[in-house]
Amino acid sequence: MPRSPSVDSASFALDPVEYSYDPIDDQSDSDSSISSQNDFRAFRNNPSSREQRSDLNKYSKRDGSDFSPVDYLINSINSSLKSVALDKAMVIQSQLSGELNNQNDLVLKKLQELEMRLKSHLVKYQQAKKVIVQINQDLASSKKRIKKITKYVKLEYPIEYSKAYNKVNNNITNDEEDLYG
Repeated sequence: MPRSPSVDSASFALDPVEYSYDPIDDQSDSDSSISSQNDFRAFRNNPSSREQRSDLNKYSKRDGSDFSPVDYLINSINSSLKSVALDKAMVIQSQLSGELNNQNDLVLKKLQELEMRLKSHLVKYQQAKKVIVQINQDLASSKKRIKKITKYVKLEYPIEYSKAYNKVNNNITNDEEDLYG
């Protein structure tokens, strides 16, 4: 009776996607230790290291060889130039923000000045209202006095009053008065 294996080989099978062939393994020195090879394999099989390698693969040569420093430098310079445009936009934005703040301050100062002037005009208006009432009272009393004086002059001095009345109502000057008189 033939002897059967004590270990099932199917349980130790490796996933071909997870453990793929890497040409770097063939290029390794024969002097390198087994632990460094295991470290590299652990790095290669780590999902986060796969993302890093895919980032580096962006910069690899088209012929399939590894990382190209020239391409990496060119791409990093291009990305830094893109950030220069962003920096310029930020500078313009901060300058515009400063100008807007300055204009806002000027508008606020003008608004405060206008409020002060409006308050002073309102105070003057309130004072003028009181004065206008007094002026109207003075005009009414003056009108009454003028009527009394006019009546008295008409009765006491009718000829002089008539001449003065014609002179005022007909706009007669002193030279014209001599012609009519």
